[in-house]
Amino acid sequence: MIKPMCLRILSVGVIVACFYQLGICAEKEKIDGWQAAKFGMPPAQISLAFPGATEDTSLCKSPPPDLENDCALLFLKRYEGFGREWSVGFVFSKGTRLLQRVMLGGPSGDELTMQKQYADLKTILKQQYGVGTEILTDDEKDCEKVARRLAQREVVRKYEFYASHKGVRYTIDGVGGKLRLYLNSDPVCSQAPKEISHGQPNIALEYVEAGSDFGSP
Repeated sequence: MIKPMCLRILSVGVIVACFYQLGICAEKEKIDGWQAAKFGMPPAQISLAFPGATEDTSLCKSPPPDLENDCALLFLKRYEGFGREWSVGFVFSKGTRLLQRVMLGGPSGDELTMQKQYADLKTILKQQYGVGTEILTDDEKDCEKVARRLAQREVVRKYEFYASHKGVRYTIDGVGGKLRLYLNSDPVCSQAPKEISHGQPNIALEYVEAGSDFGSP
């Protein structure tokens, strides 16, 4: 008879999945940040951990729609991970100026290639952090904010039109935080002017501190 899988949480907060029938006990990592960047760190610590990160305070003064309550101060233009190249944004709370979110912008390409890369990444993340849930997304809330600003004749910067979240989202709730993997079908809002070309499907990855109110659930 095959014995059921059991889950137990150790005092150190590491989830251990025990498959008795196979005699395997696989530790699942905590989602307490990304790489050496841990939730709760101030910008100075992130700069020490990632010397290549550059500061951009302009987003704190006039943030894009999806960062209205947060402040992205530090960015890594290039990072090699999972066999791909990413851009990384370290997002800090406006109030505490402590790290609460890390956003990775990944590769883009044709639909079939991105679907394959999305599936490969999902397999890797499941092995690393555990099984999550997947939903189709049709989130245009940030684009609606852009549309309202346009209607009020406010200045909308080019990158602010990249706020569409149509596609697929895979979410893993772990110890310390949650992880979201996105396959975006087209990141550009429909309200974007003609000179802004609609991008190819792309992949994004996001690490969010538990208890923080960032983006979609």
